[in-house]
Amino acid sequence: MKSEHIKKGLIWGLIVCLGISLIVNYNYYQKLQTEETYFNNYLADFYSELNNVQNNLQYILEEEPVDYELQKYMMAVSSHLVIIEHLLESTPSYLSDIDHTQNEFKAINALIRYGDSEEEVDAFLEDGVIDENEDGFLNDVEEQLLQPLINQLESNEGHLRNDISVDKFNQMTKELVHDPFMDDLYYQLLNDWF
Repeated sequence: MKSEHIKKGLIWGLIVCLGISLIVNYNYYQKLQTEETYFNNYLADFYSELNNVQNNLQYILEEEPVDYELQKYMMAVSSHLVIIEHLLESTPSYLSDIDHTQNEFKAINALIRYGDSEEEVDAFLEDGVIDENEDGFLNDVEEQLLQPLINQLESNEGHLRNDISVDKFNQMTKELVHDPFMDDLYYQLLNDWF
C-alpha cells in the first residue's frame, strides 16, 4: 500500500515536472520565434534601404540631373543612408564584436552632405552638378559597397533571401565598419577620386 502511494506520488510528480517543462519550453520557443520575426523585419528594412540608395544613385549617375532635381535625389540618397546608419547603430544584438557607431554609410553620407575639410572636398550639392570626381566616387560606392552587399542579401529571383542568420548578417556587416585607422573602403574611394 505504501509503495502504491509512492508510485502515485512519483507519477504525479513526473506529470507536474512534464507540465512545467512544456510551459517553459513553449515560452522559450515563442521567445525565439519573436526574435526571429524581429530580425527578419530588421533585415527586410536594411535590404529595402540599400535598394533605395542604389536606385537613387543609379538615377543620378545615369540621368545626370542638375540643380533642384539633383538636390532632390541626393537628399533621398542621404535620407536612406541615415536610415541605414540608424539600423546599424541601433541593433547591437545583431552586430556583435564591432563598434556600430562608425560605419561606411555614415562616412559616405557625411562626405556627400558636408564634404571633408581635411581632404578639401566640398559637399556634393554645393554647385548643383555632379562633377567627374563625385560621379566616380558615387559610381564606386554603388559598385563596391551597395551592389556586393545587396548580392549577398538577395536570392537569384531578386528578393531578400530567407536563409540569412544573425551570424551571417554579422559577418557581412563587419566589413562595413569604418575604422579611422585602417585603409577601409571609404578612404580608398576618397583617395581614388579626390
